[in-house]
Amino acid sequence: MDTKGHYTIVGLMVVFLGAALIATVVWLSVGWDRPVYNTFLVYMDQSVSGLSMEAPVRFNGVTVGYVTEMDLNPKNAQEVIVTLAIKEGSPITTSTIATLTSQGITGIAYIDLSAKTPNAPLMKTREYPPYPVIPSVPSLMVQLSSIVKDASVQFHGVAESMQSVLDAQNAANIKQILINLNVIAQSLATNETQFNQMIQSSAKLINNAAVASQQLPELLKNLNQSAISLNQAAGLARAGMIPAVSLLNHLDTISGNVEVFSEELKNNPAILVRGKAEGPLGPGEEN
Repeated sequence: MDTKGHYTIVGLMVVFLGAALIATVVWLSVGWDRPVYNTFLVYMDQSVSGLSMEAPVRFNGVTVGYVTEMDLNPKNAQEVIVTLAIKEGSPITTSTIATLTSQGITGIAYIDLSAKTPNAPLMKTREYPPYPVIPSVPSLMVQLSSIVKDASVQFHGVAESMQSVLDAQNAANIKQILINLNVIAQSLATNETQFNQMIQSSAKLINNAAVASQQLPELLKNLNQSAISLNQAAGLARAGMIPAVSLLNHLDTISGNVEVFSEELKNNPAILVRGKAEGPLGPGEEN
């Protein structure tokens, strides 16, 4: 019995030591507090060159996960589906966006996460598909490339427009305009004295106009008084017109009588001796 008891104790010790050894190896390799990861998807409509499996996922520069898979979208070959494993408890909200970023110009590419608003609700996680999707935005290099491309297209259009405008005829016209401007400049330089005198005369004219504008109220007052005086004189003239009209009527009557008398005197001068009344008929005047 004692021999069997010793074998049992030895066996238990071996099992215990083996379990302790396995536990120590596990603890040294992964530790007991291994984090739990949630799965998220990112759809990117750009090239993911430089992004590799196990590439880090960072939230505002802090590593919160890694890339687990990259595949082309079977429904849209222009998109790449990037699968992310992100630590549970990371602040992935409905306002979180993903950007493909590289560390330096030629550094390692990684997924950078950031939130557009600070108080957005947390995004719900799932243990099985379909997994929640984090929206993506073009990377800085893609944005710069797009801007440079648009600028190049616009510059090319401007160059073509300038080339169409600056044809032979328009170039000759522009040349003639420059010649005319040169002639005008030379004329101004030659007649600088007269030009200065003209400017001084204009300044004097403006000053005189300013003085006249200051004297205008007084002038208007005098004109108003003159109008009142003329109105009064017109009233007096109208008052004296009635006797004058009567006198003119009498003079007109007298003038008419004198004209009639002159005509009668011309036809019969004898009226100066015997008057207008006819006397008795003389001898031989009877019928």
